[in-house]
Amino acid sequence: MNPAPTGTRRRTRRALLAVLAPAALALGCLAGPAPAWAAPMAGTAATGGGPLNVRSGPSWATTLAGQVANGTALSLACQTTGAYVSGYVRGTARWDRLADGRYVADAYVSRTAVPPDCAAPAPAPVVAAPVPAPAPSTPVPVAEAPATGGGPLNVRSGPSWATTLAGQVANGTALSLACQTTGAYVSGYVRDSAMWDRLADGRYVADAYVSRTVAPASCATPGADVAAAVAAAQGTAWVRPVTSAAIGGFRTAARPTHDGVDLMAVRGTPIRAAGAGTVVTVECDVSTGTCDTDGSPQVLGCGWYVEIRHPGALVTRYCHLVTRPSVTLGQAVGTGQVIGYVGSSGNSSAPHLHFEVHTGDPAVRANAIDPVPFMRGVGAPLAGTG
Repeated sequence: MNPAPTGTRRRTRRALLAVLAPAALALGCLAGPAPAWAAPMAGTAATGGGPLNVRSGPSWATTLAGQVANGTALSLACQTTGAYVSGYVRGTARWDRLADGRYVADAYVSRTAVPPDCAAPAPAPVVAAPVPAPAPSTPVPVAEAPATGGGPLNVRSGPSWATTLAGQVANGTALSLACQTTGAYVSGYVRDSAMWDRLADGRYVADAYVSRTVAPASCATPGADVAAAVAAAQGTAWVRPVTSAAIGGFRTAARPTHDGVDLMAVRGTPIRAAGAGTVVTVECDVSTGTCDTDGSPQVLGCGWYVEIRHPGALVTRYCHLVTRPSVTLGQAVGTGQVIGYVGSSGNSSAPHLHFEVHTGDPAVRANAIDPVPFMRGVGAPLAGTG
C-alpha cells in the first residue's frame, strides 16, 4: 500500500495485495472532499504548556491568525496536508481546518478520531511547459528570483520547513536553481506547491515563493541516494524486519507514490527493528475509525506505525501493525528487537508489513529511497530480492 501517513513526511507524512495478485492491494492516495453534511469534530489543543498558534493556511509559513491556550476545546471541520510538524502529540504533515476556516497543526491536537479530508485546492495554472530534464548528475542552473511579496525568503537545509534554517535571501534576489524535488506542501506568494528548489550551493527554497519561467530539472538520483545511505549505515548491524518476500515494489509505474516495499507475512508475525536506533514515531494513522481493526483500500494511512531514527540520519518506517506497537516514543532499540506485530490496519487489504527507508529526519516523500538495494547494500537483503 502507499501508507505514507495521512499525517508525512514526514513525518509529511508521512499512503494491497495478495501474493498471487499484488494489484488487489491498490493504494488510495487521496480522500474525497469532506461531505457537506459532516459535522465538525471535537479536539483539544495539546502543547504541553504554551499556547497553540492558529494559522491562515496549513503551514508555519502562512499568516499567524491567533492563538489558543493549551487545553482549549477545538471544533475541527476537516483535515489536509501541509508543512510537516514534529509536535507534542505526534509528528505529522496533517493540519486541521477549524470551523472558522483557520488552521492548526494536527501535531498539537488531541482527538479521538481523524477528521475527514478537506476538499483539495484547485491546481495552479500551468504558466510554461517544463524543459526536458538533463542528466541528474549534471543539473543546469536556472536563474530566477524569490517572490515573497515583501519580506525575505527562508533558505533551508532540506525540502521542508521542519529542516534547519540555513539563511535568508531578500525578495527579488537572483537565485541559481540546480534542480527541483518534492517536499513539504507550502501555500506561497507565487503558487501552492509541494515542490522545493535546490540551489547551486545545495540548500533549498520553497518553489511556492520562486518566480520562474520554466521548471528546473528533477533532482531525483535514486542510485546515488541509495549509495550514500549505504555508506552512512556502514559499521552498524542490519537485519530483515520480517523474513517474508518483498512483493510490492518501490514507486512502480502502477503506484508511483508507493514509497516503500510490501512484505507479505501472516498476522501476528514479529516485526524487528532493521537496525539500532531511537523510536521517533509511534502513532495510529487512519482516515476513519480505529487502528485496532483491519483497514481496507478505502481507508487512508499507515494504521499503527513506528519510525526509528538510526545513525547517519537514516529513518526506517514500519506500517500496518495489528495493534499498538510494543515500543514507546524516545525508546532506544537494538538491531533485531521486536517492535510490534504484522497486521492489516490502515490502507491495507491483507496482513503485511509496509517498510520504508529514508535518508533524513523527518521522514518525508522527498527523502525516501528504495529499501531493496539499501538492505542488500547493508548485508540484510529482503527475502525474494537477492
